[in-house]
Amino acid sequence: MKKHVQLSEGQKLVFKGKGFEGFDSSDPYLVFLGYDSGGWTDLWVDYQGKKLMVRTEDVELSEENS
Repeated sequence: MKKHVQLSEGQKLVFKGKGFEGFDSSDPYLVFLGYDSGGWTDLWVDYQGKKLMVRTEDVELSEENS
């Protein structure tokens, strides 16, 4: 995802990066919680009830936000 895209809390994202522990490729949806205080490269998201930090480049906006 481009860094200039401004996200709002609650927006739905699709994870496109390398899988992580507990990731289910049949359910790639995340909910945006906020930006990491270190800059625009990391995001806090909710994935299946777990709060995770992911890289901005590993997510895209879900079509459901359109």
